[in-house]
Amino acid sequence: MSEKALIIVPMKDLERCKSRLRKNLSQPMRQELAIHLFLQTLRRLRIATKKLTRPFDIFVLTESEDVRAICDWQAVKTITFKNGKSLSQYLNLAAEWAANRDYKSMCIVPADLADPSIDDLVKLISHPTGDNCVLLCPAKDLGTNALVASPPNAIKFSYGRKSFLSHMKLAVLNDVHSVILPLESLKLDIDVHGDLRVFLDKYPGFFEVGALK
Repeated sequence: MSEKALIIVPMKDLERCKSRLRKNLSQPMRQELAIHLFLQTLRRLRIATKKLTRPFDIFVLTESEDVRAICDWQAVKTITFKNGKSLSQYLNLAAEWAANRDYKSMCIVPADLADPSIDDLVKLISHPTGDNCVLLCPAKDLGTNALVASPPNAIKFSYGRKSFLSHMKLAVLNDVHSVILPLESLKLDIDVHGDLRVFLDKYPGFFEVGALK
């Protein structure tokens, strides 16, 4: 089997990004935040992959024409499924797409990680996995903030509340070996006001003073 590996970054339509922050940020500010985090993730993933000899392909999974335009500008490839499905359904389709193209593994990295370090991203994508394995990086709220599946369709994905626990259960039910990799800089994404405050404590000039409620 080919040793090539796929990295998937799912990205919502910009109109729907960061909807849980609507009480704190205007729509333009939510879009600005989403685009910043998305481009930061892509940039750091590129740097991380260049530190390794194994070949990696980076694709963005999106149904948004605006996101595709950003990806074209960044010279990043995209996978598009226009069926109005959930994140898990889209990722399951992407896993079958990857398996059919002989990718040995698929790594899923959220577009909205607050501040992923290059070192942690290298540890994530270089961590050894067997032929029937999932590697899970839990979020602080027991979500799944990164996942590596080998093969790409080793399990059916189940994103949502406490998805880390769901993915662990799916691995057991499907007799798939699971590895927990708690990487500190991958634990925080920006979904709610508390996450945003942590981010702005580190980057106090990101928005104009007084813009947040």
